[in-house]
Amino acid sequence: MKNLIKMICTASVMSVFWIGIVMVGTVGAEVVAPGACVGGGGASGGSGTTMTGNVPLTGTGVATSANFLVQGGVIAAAFGQPGEPAFAATFAGSSGEIVLPGDKLLKVGYANGSGTVTGTCYYRLGGATTFASTAMTAGTGDTLVYTIPSASVGVRGLEFYFRVNSGDGSTVSVGSSGEPFIYIVEMNNAQSQRPRALPATQYRIIGAPLNLTGMNTSAAVFGDDFGEADPTSWRLGSYNNGTGEVNEYPMTVRVTPGRGFWLIMRTPASYGAESHSMRPNNFDYTTDYYEVPLDSGWNQVANPYAFDVDWPAVRFTYQDAMVPGHDTSVVEDFAYVYVGNQYSTASSIPGWDGFFVFVKKPEVSILFPYQEDATKMSAKPLRHIAETIAPDNWSVHLQMEAGELTDNGNFIGVREGASFGDDGFDISEPPSAPDAPRLAFRLPEGDPRLRRADYRAPFNDGADWNLDITLAPGRVITASGIDNLPDGMEALLILDNGSGYTLEENGKIELPETTTSARLFIGTTIYLANEAPSPLPIDFALHQNYPNPFNPFTSINFALPESRFVTLEVYNIIGQRVKMLISEDLEAGEYREEWHGDDEQGKQVASGIYFYRIKAGDFIQSRKMLLLK
Repeated sequence: MKNLIKMICTASVMSVFWIGIVMVGTVGAEVVAPGACVGGGGASGGSGTTMTGNVPLTGTGVATSANFLVQGGVIAAAFGQPGEPAFAATFAGSSGEIVLPGDKLLKVGYANGSGTVTGTCYYRLGGATTFASTAMTAGTGDTLVYTIPSASVGVRGLEFYFRVNSGDGSTVSVGSSGEPFIYIVEMNNAQSQRPRALPATQYRIIGAPLNLTGMNTSAAVFGDDFGEADPTSWRLGSYNNGTGEVNEYPMTVRVTPGRGFWLIMRTPASYGAESHSMRPNNFDYTTDYYEVPLDSGWNQVANPYAFDVDWPAVRFTYQDAMVPGHDTSVVEDFAYVYVGNQYSTASSIPGWDGFFVFVKKPEVSILFPYQEDATKMSAKPLRHIAETIAPDNWSVHLQMEAGELTDNGNFIGVREGASFGDDGFDISEPPSAPDAPRLAFRLPEGDPRLRRADYRAPFNDGADWNLDITLAPGRVITASGIDNLPDGMEALLILDNGSGYTLEENGKIELPETTTSARLFIGTTIYLANEAPSPLPIDFALHQNYPNPFNPFTSINFALPESRFVTLEVYNIIGQRVKMLISEDLEAGEYREEWHGDDEQGKQVASGIYFYRIKAGDFIQSRKMLLLK
């Protein structure tokens, strides 16, 4: 047996490599290190010491004396590919071994005096919170074996340890849940593919949770899977924090773990790259994390792992110190994922997916815990700042659609504690998807940052909000929450061309092609009359004269949504023109013109039926009136 142990501890040319595993223990002033082979039952250099654990023994069972105890059990362990030579390297607890995908054979050699020896293998995918367990089976000689299936040796990597129950009743663990053995899997492009193909014709924020071993350009990671650059088939972009624009492929940033990208596909597709499975890169805190540096402002980030991560468990550092929770002085506590055709807020960040987060300070990093979120909660629609609303508080929601894309979650209203300018109730507007519509609010006092929520302190008269609107074909605004307004108040939207709309619950407003801004006024009738500009008409119109019948004069009102050359004429019943009232260029607006029952020479005309007609560009309309004397 003594010769066998020596061979096990030194062999490096065998078809599998054998490793003696020893727990750290003290013998007087001496230290037995993990991975060292201890022959002859171990050495003792003092009195009253005890050595327990995975100590290779040349004898069997338990060796004792008055001064020491050495617990027997596992003498060696082998890890390798079934039927193939294994790696000749030391493999100790918490160390990582780079392996290829495929089945992995675990073999344990043991020394025991009598009885049945059983073993259990505990393993989990990288980031999993619990270990699965399976019984080992008897191998040749004094060995136990278990083959870890190839399905568990993939893009997430693997952690495992095992436990042997000896016939004499003792139990020995090789590795532990706190210090498992680690498989870091080396994969080619086909083996590292995103498991869920991207849906067709929908933007997603995606990432590559891979420790790339080849080129990390977007062409190397995405182009080899998607083919030649063709925006009609696939479109890739990365958000530029400095300009606020999207850099289109192939001018995107390099692909690194934690970096997010916009991607849209005409047909469902997946992607991968030559890589190793991901592990944490920051071990300075209580939990292992993967750290990604951020810029102040908007950051397009991706989950660096191939499993879901709980957003509340994500942490941040400011100037290299971890901040408590999601400190709102450092970041806004929203992870904006893009689902379908619009943003949602995520409480769980899916593996391979990304999001936007707004950072308020420089020198901030985001820390992703190496721990899978088993809840896998779906993303939620965008909501206003408070789910619970006080009786005097209210919100109005504005949503803008353009084609199949939507910008929703835009709220204004009142909250106790809100102010006229920037405050904790004013939430930043995430960057829009490429070519997607965006409706946002500009705070007073020239604050350049756009908001998706802008709340004010409660008021009794009225207030107004500035809207910023991007150009896109077929834009439609829908308002909801109008029924929440206090009694006696209404909402008036004035576009940058001067046209006005009174908002109604779930009412829709089709925006002109050139509109890029608007003001929303909410208040009492007196406030709107004094503070809101007179809105321009939405459509051309010629209204019925008043009074009718009339004597001696009547008023004719008409509306011009755009500047036009206008003629307004009066005709008698047989079609002869009686008088030209207007013949000139007029600006857009509402107009009123009076007719005093006279003709071109100023003579009064007889009682009877007359017609008045307006012509403004292509708009032509006539109405009838009655003069009674």
